[in-house]
Amino acid sequence: MGPTLLRLLLAVLLFHHASHKLFGWFGDVPVLTDWTSPSFATLPGVLIMVATLSELIFSLLLAFGLFTRIAAFGGFVLMGSAAGLIYWQGSFPEMQLPGILAVISLSLVFSGAGLLSLDRAISRQLLPTVG
Repeated sequence: MGPTLLRLLLAVLLFHHASHKLFGWFGDVPVLTDWTSPSFATLPGVLIMVATLSELIFSLLLAFGLFTRIAAFGGFVLMGSAAGLIYWQGSFPEMQLPGILAVISLSLVFSGAGLLSLDRAISRQLLPTVG
């Protein structure tokens, strides 16, 4: 049950942040409308948009438990990059969330989706039962 809870937690957090950046949900204005903000000054706008769309897609895949290992690896790359490129110069508390999300993502790469997932339901249909 542990991987399922970690997967759902990661999906909720990634969806929250991606939808806030893209649509302004859970906040006042979409963050990506302000291309001149200091946090975006170091990266090209196209790269930021691709990363944010990837974050949204990965969160939806993780929520349903579909292609979990691939989505978790993508989350690991995104959050590891965020911790290393964006928050590295800041204080340690700013790095904590992306760092924790990267570790959760990496654990899902190794453990898989858990019991309650589409990955598990599909694998039961495709693989023959032994014994």
